[in-house]
Amino acid sequence: MPVLIRSDNNHRELPPSIDQNPLFSRSKKSGLLESNFDCDLHKVMVEVSYWTKIQTLGFVTIPHNVQRLLQRKEQLRILRENVMLIVRDYNNIIHTIDDKEKSLFSEHLDILDRTIAPGIGKYNWGSQADTFVYACRKECQEVFSNVKKFQNNVMKINQEFEKISTSVLTNVQKKLYLLSEFIR
Repeated sequence: MPVLIRSDNNHRELPPSIDQNPLFSRSKKSGLLESNFDCDLHKVMVEVSYWTKIQTLGFVTIPHNVQRLLQRKEQLRILRENVMLIVRDYNNIIHTIDDKEKSLFSEHLDILDRTIAPGIGKYNWGSQADTFVYACRKECQEVFSNVKKFQNNVMKINQEFEKISTSVLTNVQKKLYLLSEFIR
C-alpha cells in the first residue's frame, strides 16, 4: 500500500468498529492528504505485542511472519508518525490559503505536489522512505513560510490602507488672513 493517499482518491470504506472514531476518520474535503496505513495491520501489531507477553507462559506460539512484523514494529511506527507529519503540514497549507492565494501559489503547490507524488505512487510501508520524508517536510515548511510571509505582508498593507483612509490629508481653516500675514 502506498504511504499517502489523496482524499478525493479514497473510496475505501472503514470497518464499522472504527468508522466513528475521529482518529481514523477520513476527510470529506478533496485534495487533502491522508495517511494510508492499514488499520488491520495496526490492530495485528497491537495484538502481537500482547501475544509476546502470553508466549512466555507457553499458551501461544507466534508465527514466523508475525515475528518478522514485530521486529519492524518500531520502524513502521516511526514511518507512520513521519507520514502523519507530512499530512499535517500539507493539509495545514491547504487550509491556510484561500482560492485567490491558491492561484497565486499554484507554482509552489505544483512543486510540492511533485515532491509528495512518490509517496502516493512509489513508496509503500515496506520501503525506506527517510529521504522522501525529509524532502517533503522541507518543501512543506518552505511553502508554508512563503504563504505566511505573504499573508502577513497583505495584513500590513491593509493596515496601512486603513491608516491612510482615516488620516486627514488637508486641514482647511476658515480663517481670513491679512495680506501681510499671507505674504509672510
